[in-house]
Amino acid sequence: MDVSDKWLAEKSFFCDNDIMVLPKLTEIYFEEKKYSLTYYLADLYQNDFLSLLFYKMLSLSVLGKKKAAFKIYESHGDDWLNICKQYNIYWKHVILFALYFKQKRYSDWFQNLLNRHYDSELVQLFELIEEYSQEKFVQLPLFNKICEEYPSLKKFYMPLKSKNSPITFEKVLWRVWGKYNHKLRDMPLDKNKMQCLYNKDGLKIFSYKPHQVAASMHIIFDHDATIIFDCGAELVEDGIKHIPARQILEDLNINKVDAVFISHGHLDHYGSLNELPRSPCFMTEETASIIKMTSTNIFLRNLQVKNFYDTVNVGGIKIKFIPNGHIRGSVLFDIDWRGKRIIYTGDYCLADQHTCLGLDINSLLTIPKRTDIFLTESTYGKKPQMLSLKQYESIFVDICEAVIKFGKKIIIPSFAVGRAAEVALLLKESARRNGFIILIDGLAAQMTEYYQNSMEKNIIGGNISVYTGDIDLRYRIDNYNVIIASSGMLQEGSTSFFYLQEMLDMDKVCVLKVGFIREYEDMLISILNRRDKNVTFFDIPLSAHADYDTLISITEKISPETAIYIHGQGIEA
Repeated sequence: MDVSDKWLAEKSFFCDNDIMVLPKLTEIYFEEKKYSLTYYLADLYQNDFLSLLFYKMLSLSVLGKKKAAFKIYESHGDDWLNICKQYNIYWKHVILFALYFKQKRYSDWFQNLLNRHYDSELVQLFELIEEYSQEKFVQLPLFNKICEEYPSLKKFYMPLKSKNSPITFEKVLWRVWGKYNHKLRDMPLDKNKMQCLYNKDGLKIFSYKPHQVAASMHIIFDHDATIIFDCGAELVEDGIKHIPARQILEDLNINKVDAVFISHGHLDHYGSLNELPRSPCFMTEETASIIKMTSTNIFLRNLQVKNFYDTVNVGGIKIKFIPNGHIRGSVLFDIDWRGKRIIYTGDYCLADQHTCLGLDINSLLTIPKRTDIFLTESTYGKKPQMLSLKQYESIFVDICEAVIKFGKKIIIPSFAVGRAAEVALLLKESARRNGFIILIDGLAAQMTEYYQNSMEKNIIGGNISVYTGDIDLRYRIDNYNVIIASSGMLQEGSTSFFYLQEMLDMDKVCVLKVGFIREYEDMLISILNRRDKNVTFFDIPLSAHADYDTLISITEKISPETAIYIHGQGIEA
């Protein structure tokens, strides 16, 4: 690859917003083994170029997303080789495609391609497909050698497990509930938007249904006790919408709440706590600290702080705090409800982050007792093609470096709790290596300082600063390459809103969306209206939630009698 070709292609796309170079750029990135970045860019513009759809399919294959890759493959079937020919796709990638999808159709063009590159091991392996049974093919030294570079090849060639293998009803029941959960969305709600998710053996679970993935609240009760898990609020167009918890309890004929447990310090999980002033409220010390710093209007009455792995006994019901990797202080609850085991996950993440370790799933599997009810988030349950958090982090850093290289300013609207510190730490080494400087502003600055002190980890310093003074806004914009500003939701009056008011008229601006923003936010609409003109915009999900594959694999590992998907819209079959 000519280095100048890459530089010109990157400049045209990242600096001049010219999408016509994307076919060349994705080919370059794929050859560099930047498979996540290749997939991301191809996915953005797949409707503009068939070659991008090809590289999206190939990247998914290399990344081990076999089902998603096959879905794209089936969209064009035998025409893919003609598409490769038409777009002059790099020959190695054509052969790799033929290997993955076991193309058997030989055109003169494809045969000539094989003949021209007969000395390539990829070609040699492909030509051996016809000579061996699949069982013997996967035992070839050449196959295993190439699998070292493309390990997901094994997924395409290894035989499937026998369909007749014994499986218990319990192990597939979660699939049944997954389908039921889809229907649940269309069920009529009561006037307070509550759904009965479970009603068996005297135990009931009611869940609040917000407008979007927000405002989490779950009431679990029987004839002797009522416990609420999370009591959040919802950000709506005209402000904050609280859950009418007192009215809900009255309608359910519940006179007393024995305890409230808060999983973590995000507003959608604690924002309506003022509705429950008399009940004992349990959370980790770090969650309590975060709430006190970010929401001074929330009154933590009857607060009882607990440590990771502590167990609370509420009238014979035992609730254990298990760290779940979402943000600092975040936990899931492992509940022994009079002999029935319930796991409420809250929002969780398996991957280790810079600011907290991921959920150790073994901490839930070492207990011999079976799980009766698995009450789990499904934020990304409808996105089977999503990559992992680590892959999106890699994409984020690559794009930041490319944009800054060509002189653009980056503004990152970010949630103050956790996300701002994570983003800063993701860029810290790159900033040192490439010489760009970062400013953190708004509540994000205060929370980053808190994170640094509580973690005893060096976030601020060197190329990263927090704004605490009265320097002119325009001066800050002119003198920093990257600005991380709260709020991540871009509400009018927030720090990020003021920055963007000033920056959107500049020539070279890149806005990086790294979390959820409501579609109707005026500032987001303004950004999208300028997209691919003077403003470059990328949406890179850095949320520390369980991805699609994790949601399925963990449910299978836990193998509950009943799985209920909340905080989302279920899991795509």
